[in-house]
Amino acid sequence: MIATNTSSVSLNTLAGVLAHPGRLLGLHFFNPAPASRLDGVASASDIDPAMTLGYRHPTGRLRPTDLIGLNVRLGIARYLERELGPRFTPPALLVELVERGHLGRKSGRGFSDRTAQEDP
Repeated sequence: MIATNTSSVSLNTLAGVLAHPGRLLGLHFFNPAPASRLDGVASASDIDPAMTLGYRHPTGRLRPTDLIGLNVRLGIARYLERELGPRFTPPALLVELVERGHLGRKSGRGFSDRTAQEDP
C-alpha cells in the first residue's frame, strides 16, 4: 500500500506509474473548504482561531498559507484547476493578493501581516 496526502498531484497520475495502481491510497484533510460555514463571514484574524478551536487544526488555515507562500498556494490551485476542472478555480482574493505582491512571510504581507512575519 502506498498513501499520499498530496494537495495538487492527480492520483491518476501517481497511480499510472505504479505496478499495482489499485494499492494507492489518496487522502487530503479538510476538504472541501467551500463547504465550511467559515468562508466569507470572518476576517483573516478570526479564521485561524476558529479553525484551531472548531476543527482542531494546530495552526488554522491562513497562517500556513502565509508561511508557505500565497504564490505557492496559488500555483497549486491553478494546477488543480487545469487538471481537475473549474471547481478548483483559485479564489479571487488569493489571486489579487499575489498580484499585489502579498506573498506571506517572504514579502512581510499576506492574509495577515502578523502571521506573515512569525516564525513557524
